[in-house]
Amino acid sequence: MSEFDLTRLPGETTQLIMSRGAGVPPLLWQEHQNQLAKKTLDAIQDARLCGGAKPQDEAMAGAVRALLYLWIGWPAEAAMYAQVAPAREQLYITALAERQLGHPAKAKEAFQKMAGHQIFHALTDYMLDQLKLENDPAIKRFRGVVELAHEWEAHAFIDLFEQAKAGKVSPMGELVIRNLQAREFELLFAHCFQAATGNSILKRRMMSEAEEQRREQEYRRRMAERRKANEKRSQKLTDGAKQELDKTELPGKPGTPRMPNNTPPDPRVKILCPACGHLMFVPESGRGKRAECVKCRVAFLVPARKDPVPAATGDKG
Repeated sequence: MSEFDLTRLPGETTQLIMSRGAGVPPLLWQEHQNQLAKKTLDAIQDARLCGGAKPQDEAMAGAVRALLYLWIGWPAEAAMYAQVAPAREQLYITALAERQLGHPAKAKEAFQKMAGHQIFHALTDYMLDQLKLENDPAIKRFRGVVELAHEWEAHAFIDLFEQAKAGKVSPMGELVIRNLQAREFELLFAHCFQAATGNSILKRRMMSEAEEQRREQEYRRRMAERRKANEKRSQKLTDGAKQELDKTELPGKPGTPRMPNNTPPDPRVKILCPACGHLMFVPESGRGKRAECVKCRVAFLVPARKDPVPAATGDKG
């Protein structure tokens, strides 16, 4: 694994990691199962997987075991052993297993319940850095979704994964997806192993604290610029649609232009889709009514305006 310092891993765990080889894993890991690695993993106790001593967090040690089963091509066993992991890691590993097994709806359901994870920030940063020059249409759409949401979009990646399985992406696009999937595993495995043992297995980066802060500030600045651009684009589209509506003719009277509207424009309200978090603008008059998210198509109720509580008045009688 490119990001692991294998000298910090126990020998048997290193062998299991390396049993898949040094190249980028295939799209479907279970199509290249390693029977010998499975027999080895079946016989190893959690303590040996984590370095010989009793793990600091036994539940996280269970997550480490589950991820190793997933890595060597046994997603059903991974989902089974994930049941002893902490709740968020259990859902994450279950979602990865279901994605590998070809159950996208179940994978999305698990991600929906998980509601984000600590590794998403690093995964998003990696994806935006790696996909700058990728021209495959499916990859470009996925990048656009992540840039719009400003975070990793697990549901969108499942859809992209399914397109790759169906042969609807280019060979280079599939390689990108395989790399992203491997990077996701690396980050999650390193997170679980460190929680289980207290030891980091990621390679040390020769970077000063000031440089790390500079990169973090640059990332936040870049995402803020994208957010402002998306809001401006959304407002422009809304204003353009209103202008087109004002130009239309009156119904039933061809050639009769619409009279100027002297009433003040209906102000716009910013809302977030409760399902996917997509930012939208709706008319003030839409409060209390049902709306549909233009991104995920989930219908929801626009919150009504809260009337101010009248101030209490004394009894003058």
